[in-house]
Amino acid sequence: MDKDLYRKLQYLHQQLNKERKKNKSAVTVHITDEQLESIATLIPRTLDDMKVIRGIGESFIDQYGAIFLEVIHEHLKSQEQLTANPKELEILNKLSNKLVNINRRNRLLYMGRLTKKYAFDLMSLDEKKVQRIINYFLNEDDKKHQVIARVNYDQTQTKEAENFRHLKTMYRYVETVRVEKGQEVLYLGYPFVEGRLFYDDFKIKAPLFLFPAKLEVINNEYRLMFDKKRDIIYNTTIILANNKFNNKNEVIPDSVVENLTKSTYIKDAIEFFAQHHVNIVKSQVSLEPFLETNDFTFPKYEDTDLHLKGYCVLGAFPMFSTSIQKDYNEMIEKSSLSPLVRNLFTGIDYIDDDGIRFQDSIFDKDDQDDVDELNLHYINTLNDSQEKVLSAINKKDALVIQGPPGTGKSQTITSLISQAVLQDQKVLIVSEKKTALDVIYNRLDKIANFVLYIDDPNNKELFYERMNSLLEFDDAVEFDGKKIHEKAIQINYELGKLHELETLLDTKTSLDAPLRALYQNSQPIDMKDDQMNRLFKAIETRRKPYTLQDLLTYQKVFSDEEFVGQLLQYKTFLPYEKVYELFKEDIKDTELQVPEKELWEYNFFFQLYQKFGWYIKLQLKLKSRDLIRRAKDLSARLAGKQKNRLRRFLYRNPERVTGAIINYTRYQQYRKLYQTLNKGEQAYFEYLYQLSVDLDVDFSFINNHLIDIYTTKVIEAYEAKHQEVLATTVRYDEIREKINELTKEKEQLTFELLFHKMQKQIAQTFTKHSKRLPELKRKTEAKRKWSINKFIKEFKIELFHAVSCWLLTPEGVSELLPLEPKKFDLIIFDEASQMFIENAVPILYRGRKAVIAGDSKQLRPSKFAVGRIDTGDVDYDEYSGVLEEESLLDLAKHRYHEMMLNYHYRSRYEELIAFSNYAFYDGKLHVGPNAEFVQTRPIERIKVNGRWINRKNEVEADEVISLLKSIFRKRKNETIGIITFNATQKDLIQDKIEQACLEDRYFNQVIQNERLKPENEQLFVKNIENVQGDERDIIIFSIGYAPNAYNRVVRQFGWLNTDGGENRLNVAISRAKQKIYVVTSIEPYELQVDDMKNNGPKLLRRYLEYVKAVSENDRALAQKILLSLNSDNGTTEEEHEQLRIKEDLYHELREIGLLVEKDVGIGKHKLDLAIKDPMSHHYILGIEFDLESDGHLNSTKEKNVHRQRYLEYFGWHLHRVWCSDYWRNKQLEIDQIVKLVNRYAIAS
Repeated sequence: MDKDLYRKLQYLHQQLNKERKKNKSAVTVHITDEQLESIATLIPRTLDDMKVIRGIGESFIDQYGAIFLEVIHEHLKSQEQLTANPKELEILNKLSNKLVNINRRNRLLYMGRLTKKYAFDLMSLDEKKVQRIINYFLNEDDKKHQVIARVNYDQTQTKEAENFRHLKTMYRYVETVRVEKGQEVLYLGYPFVEGRLFYDDFKIKAPLFLFPAKLEVINNEYRLMFDKKRDIIYNTTIILANNKFNNKNEVIPDSVVENLTKSTYIKDAIEFFAQHHVNIVKSQVSLEPFLETNDFTFPKYEDTDLHLKGYCVLGAFPMFSTSIQKDYNEMIEKSSLSPLVRNLFTGIDYIDDDGIRFQDSIFDKDDQDDVDELNLHYINTLNDSQEKVLSAINKKDALVIQGPPGTGKSQTITSLISQAVLQDQKVLIVSEKKTALDVIYNRLDKIANFVLYIDDPNNKELFYERMNSLLEFDDAVEFDGKKIHEKAIQINYELGKLHELETLLDTKTSLDAPLRALYQNSQPIDMKDDQMNRLFKAIETRRKPYTLQDLLTYQKVFSDEEFVGQLLQYKTFLPYEKVYELFKEDIKDTELQVPEKELWEYNFFFQLYQKFGWYIKLQLKLKSRDLIRRAKDLSARLAGKQKNRLRRFLYRNPERVTGAIINYTRYQQYRKLYQTLNKGEQAYFEYLYQLSVDLDVDFSFINNHLIDIYTTKVIEAYEAKHQEVLATTVRYDEIREKINELTKEKEQLTFELLFHKMQKQIAQTFTKHSKRLPELKRKTEAKRKWSINKFIKEFKIELFHAVSCWLLTPEGVSELLPLEPKKFDLIIFDEASQMFIENAVPILYRGRKAVIAGDSKQLRPSKFAVGRIDTGDVDYDEYSGVLEEESLLDLAKHRYHEMMLNYHYRSRYEELIAFSNYAFYDGKLHVGPNAEFVQTRPIERIKVNGRWINRKNEVEADEVISLLKSIFRKRKNETIGIITFNATQKDLIQDKIEQACLEDRYFNQVIQNERLKPENEQLFVKNIENVQGDERDIIIFSIGYAPNAYNRVVRQFGWLNTDGGENRLNVAISRAKQKIYVVTSIEPYELQVDDMKNNGPKLLRRYLEYVKAVSENDRALAQKILLSLNSDNGTTEEEHEQLRIKEDLYHELREIGLLVEKDVGIGKHKLDLAIKDPMSHHYILGIEFDLESDGHLNSTKEKNVHRQRYLEYFGWHLHRVWCSDYWRNKQLEIDQIVKLVNRYAIAS
């Protein structure tokens, strides 16, 4: 209910009664509060709308209806709505002109010839057979069919074989459109009109009527029948073209033929078109073969009328965006815009605290705080990035969600729906892709009964089936939502404990590092050790102001014993420095070469000389003149000008001088080594050296334990103060299990609340507010049903209140929903990378908030099965991006706030998604490491000797069929998809499947069974253009490219070599859940693509290199290829540096005989340690430490709940090692790990 409107209506009611009393009228305006509530709920726009409201009669409407409507209209006008400025109107006009091809490429305007892919001339069959078909269709008889071809793979040129090949091509195209777009585009066009329109002699040769047709292949027969699910329609594109050429901005008429009368249907059509200024000459119509024409052979009509032709063509006739065109006409006529549309055109501006305007930044730094559970409403388990999306949409008007392959985009959307509906909001989901809408609809489970999903605005059968489900409500439902609130409080409480612990561990200590880091990089000291005791007491009085980082850095510098030994040796040479001061600078090694005997003589003589008086000294001199002479020579040789000083030094202290001579070379070497240390390192060395000397403690012992002594005192102080908080680690597993349990309970309760709320909304609409439930049910059950458009227009006032969630295509939105600003509180676009901007603008106009979901690294919009023209040059200004960008996502990501989903779920094995992750997402996706040993490689390369001739490879196609047969024989229930790199190879493989069905009964039966499965499980054969949104357990690639008949590999890569062509590769290689087979005829090096402009072919070669490496089990090469794909590959020395605690536990576990691996996984966020079963090579246990926020994991919940939950999803048993626990009692932690290993090993 609109509470503001309700208050206004109450006030009006009171004022009318006051006026009555003032005029002394005995009659009061009698309307109850309940009826006012119904008016404020259903919000009627017309007097006819008011008639449907329960309790309001004709008399009240006659007297007061207009007055109440006036208040309603004023209220609606008062809601925020913008007037478009001239530039915005110009943009709207240009976008409008992109919608429909008003030219001869549009098959609804001109068919000069019949292309196999799009159309088949039924007159190539027997004329009597064609007449029967027309009678079936005019009678709308869907019980009878006509066989128009049979499967025929003979290479003969018979008419039957040619008809089969023609129909086969068209049938495959029509099926592709149906699966990809959700559109049934097969129609029988009859009769045709031919002539020219007024403008520029524009030629028309197109069907007048379009009869919905269905073509089925049963028992190798192509059976044609009328499709009663859809309406017969007029080709109103002719009217649209006529309006455009004559500058008429008229409303496009509804194209549905309500009541077709066989005897007058052509006369009725002529009158219908005449009403819209298109003149058709009346004449008799007789069946005739289609006559191909061109500019020279087209008949020269003198008038501007259209003439009837008896062509009868079965073809693919896409319904172009005439309804969207209608929306643009209305927006332009009213000069109306919505805030969402304006923000899409120019970007969202915000005002900061200082009143300065700024634009919303792209990829704002993720909020590291946990999302409050009280503000989250979800119906499926979410990860951190998904929760942040749900939180963000509560704060922002528009949001872009980048959802890489397999990251749970549809899961996020279903929770966005649930959150919005529980907040009393109306939600509209829009996608060009039927498969995307199907996934969301199916994920809603039983809630889908109360959702209106219209994937094809022409499919009446499915619409009324869903309407009947929607009306099967229980009007007595009640559900208490208080339990959800209680669960949320409990979750917050449990998270609060972990958050308090994490906050304490992240508290910065006096060592300028978090407490957590102290635990991680040290160990407790043993005060019973005498050396440790003395060292601890000495440091207490001689403590230096080192930080933890200083200690870690210096400890590492002096961890090399040989290096430290040389520095210590250098310290022993320092007493010689006074001698070395006298040495000349350019002293040579040869000058230092003094015989050992001579040095002994110097020592002996001069020491003896010092012991006696002058007389004995004189006698010694006289007897040792030769030695003294040699001493003089030595002094001169070593000291140069300071020879006398050196000689006197030698006389006084011969032992020091001779020692200096012996050690001079090593002194110089070690001195240079010492000088390589920076000032901080030198100070640290001197500090430890002095402690070592004073305490008689080994230098390395001090270096190894100094950090322990520094941290122990800090840790003990924190533990004494925060003992209770740190004890939380003991209950960590219990707390995490409690959070998971509460989350599941909250998820289930939310689902039940949503179910009951949506059901109650429908029930109250028809039992409390509207009196038309019987009439509505009668229409849904009627034998001859209205068109969907007519039904929704008739019952719009009830439907738009009763139904909280709608799922439609862009064409469906404009076709079925009124163009009203803020009609929906939230509009969600899925697969927005494939939606043209012009299709999205009228949809955004209808919303208050918007979520644009897609992936910029996947396919861009395709002109596949749509009409579209491009505008000319663009003037560069703030609006230019609207006309420059193709997709809604490409534009929106520069205009709205952007977020990314980053947990990958699809691929069971990390090798399947690793290339995509590194090549397209810079390794930012969380990818679950393989928890089990893969018996067969996840990616298998099959090399054949194929040839690339006529854009196809026969040998590869044959190998694919052989592989398919092999998989069919061995598989359990795995689903399969086949992907090719062009349409010709796809068609070839489809042909070979059909041929194999004719030859192999078992294979034929399996293929038939595949066609009976749900669409998302069926075997598919597609090229890379059409696989977005699909996933299968097993994907088979046929690369196709190979040497041609001249043994040359021609560089023809089609769409892959266009701008953005690499995105097609990304889509293709990310479809597999369990296994990829790559059938190829070339080695990677044979693709000479380095000089090519676009990136697609280059990445294809790199992918083939990666495939080969994985297939040959060359893990090192595979990893090297991955890391070479982007510069930010996470291989910096800092990231590779191992924590002391991690290294310590790794060695401890190996010492007791466990097979342990470090850094398990391909992604950036790896498992710290993993213990493997030596027999099966499966991982038994994964071990993670409590690490600081590292840019990958930020919030408490992500680190302690989401991360573990994600790894468990991939089959991991996990154990968290809290560094504080390990620091306190290492052996207890090791024992706990051993216990878990034994338990899981036995269980497995």
